[in-house]
Amino acid sequence: MLFNVQHLKNTELCITPFNPCHFLLSQKVLELDLADLSSVRKFADQVKKECPKIHILINNAGVVMSDTTKKHYTVDGFELHMGVNHLGHFLLTMLLLDTIKNTPSLR
Repeated sequence: MLFNVQHLKNTELCITPFNPCHFLLSQKVLELDLADLSSVRKFADQVKKECPKIHILINNAGVVMSDTTKKHYTVDGFELHMGVNHLGHFLLTMLLLDTIKNTPSLR
Protein backbone atom coordinates (compact mmCIF):
# COMPACT_ATOMS: atom_id res chain seq x y z
CA MET A 1 0.00 0.00 0.00
CA LEU A 2 1.57 3.24 -1.13
CA PHE A 3 0.50 6.65 0.12
CA ASN A 4 1.51 10.05 -1.05
CA VAL A 5 1.43 13.14 1.08
CA GLN A 6 2.30 16.72 0.26
CA HIS A 7 4.12 17.17 3.56
CA LEU A 8 5.79 14.20 5.21
CA LYS A 9 4.76 15.46 8.65
CA ASN A 10 1.20 14.36 7.73
CA THR A 11 2.25 10.74 7.33
CA GLU A 12 0.48 9.37 10.41
CA LEU A 13 -2.77 11.13 9.52
CA CYS A 14 -2.65 9.45 6.15
CA ILE A 15 -1.89 5.87 7.13
CA THR A 16 -3.86 5.29 10.32
CA PRO A 17 -7.41 5.50 8.88
CA PHE A 18 -6.57 3.02 6.10
CA ASN A 19 -5.00 0.38 8.27
CA PRO A 20 -6.50 0.63 11.77
CA CYS A 21 -5.88 -3.02 12.58
CA HIS A 22 -2.38 -3.06 11.08
CA PHE A 23 -3.08 -5.98 8.78
CA LEU A 24 -0.19 -7.57 6.99
CA LEU A 25 0.11 -4.78 4.48
CA SER A 26 3.39 -3.13 3.78
CA GLN A 27 3.05 0.62 3.82
CA LYS A 28 5.22 3.24 2.22
CA VAL A 29 4.80 7.00 2.23
CA LEU A 30 6.33 9.17 -0.47
CA GLU A 31 6.19 12.91 -0.80
CA LEU A 32 4.18 14.35 -3.72
CA ASP A 33 3.24 17.94 -4.46
CA LEU A 34 0.71 17.98 -7.30
CA ALA A 35 1.31 21.71 -7.73
CA ASP A 36 4.88 20.99 -8.87
CA LEU A 37 5.27 18.80 -11.95
CA SER A 38 8.92 18.05 -11.08
CA SER A 39 7.62 16.59 -7.80
CA VAL A 40 5.14 14.45 -9.78
CA ARG A 41 7.96 13.17 -11.99
CA LYS A 42 10.17 12.41 -8.98
CA PHE A 43 7.29 10.60 -7.25
CA ALA A 44 6.56 8.51 -10.36
CA ASP A 45 10.25 7.56 -10.67
CA GLN A 46 10.31 6.46 -7.02
CA VAL A 47 7.11 4.44 -7.45
CA LYS A 48 8.45 2.67 -10.55
CA LYS A 49 11.66 1.76 -8.70
CA GLU A 50 9.91 0.49 -5.57
CA CYS A 51 6.70 -0.96 -7.00
CA PRO A 52 7.13 -3.24 -9.99
CA LYS A 53 3.35 -3.83 -9.98
CA ILE A 54 0.55 -1.31 -9.62
CA HIS A 55 -2.84 -2.97 -9.23
CA ILE A 56 -4.83 0.20 -8.72
CA LEU A 57 -4.17 3.93 -8.87
CA ILE A 58 -6.54 6.30 -7.11
CA ASN A 59 -6.08 9.96 -7.94
CA ASN A 60 -7.93 11.59 -5.07
CA ALA A 61 -6.57 14.95 -4.09
CA GLY A 62 -7.36 18.46 -4.98
CA VAL A 63 -7.69 22.03 -3.94
CA VAL A 64 -10.68 24.28 -3.52
CA MET A 65 -10.01 27.97 -3.18
CA SER A 66 -12.98 29.97 -1.94
CA ASP A 67 -11.25 33.31 -2.52
CA THR A 68 -11.81 33.88 -6.23
CA THR A 69 -10.63 37.49 -6.11
CA LYS A 70 -6.97 36.42 -6.16
CA LYS A 71 -5.42 34.01 -8.63
CA HIS A 72 -3.16 31.26 -7.32
CA TYR A 73 -0.60 29.47 -9.50
CA THR A 74 1.43 26.28 -9.42
CA VAL A 75 5.21 26.24 -9.46
CA ASP A 76 4.97 25.69 -13.22
CA GLY A 77 2.72 28.71 -13.76
CA PHE A 78 -0.64 26.96 -14.21
CA GLU A 79 -3.76 28.18 -12.43
CA LEU A 80 -3.76 26.24 -9.13
CA HIS A 81 -7.08 24.42 -9.57
CA MET A 82 -6.20 23.23 -13.06
CA GLY A 83 -2.64 22.32 -12.13
CA VAL A 84 -3.42 20.33 -8.99
CA ASN A 85 -6.86 18.89 -9.73
CA HIS A 86 -6.19 17.92 -13.35
CA LEU A 87 -2.67 18.32 -14.77
CA GLY A 88 -0.83 16.77 -11.81
CA HIS A 89 -3.08 13.70 -11.82
CA PHE A 90 -2.90 13.38 -15.59
CA LEU A 91 0.90 13.50 -15.62
CA LEU A 92 1.14 11.01 -12.76
CA THR A 93 -1.20 8.57 -14.51
CA MET A 94 0.68 8.89 -17.82
CA LEU A 95 4.05 8.33 -16.13
CA LEU A 96 2.77 5.18 -14.37
CA LEU A 97 0.59 3.85 -17.19
CA ASP A 98 3.13 1.35 -18.58
CA THR A 99 3.65 -0.15 -15.13
CA ILE A 100 -0.11 -0.35 -14.59
CA LYS A 101 -0.70 -1.98 -17.99
CA ASN A 102 2.10 -4.50 -17.43
CA THR A 103 0.78 -5.62 -14.03
CA PRO A 104 -0.52 -9.21 -14.24
CA SER A 105 -4.12 -9.73 -13.15
CA LEU A 106 -4.93 -6.09 -13.65
CA ARG A 107 -8.68 -5.45 -13.59
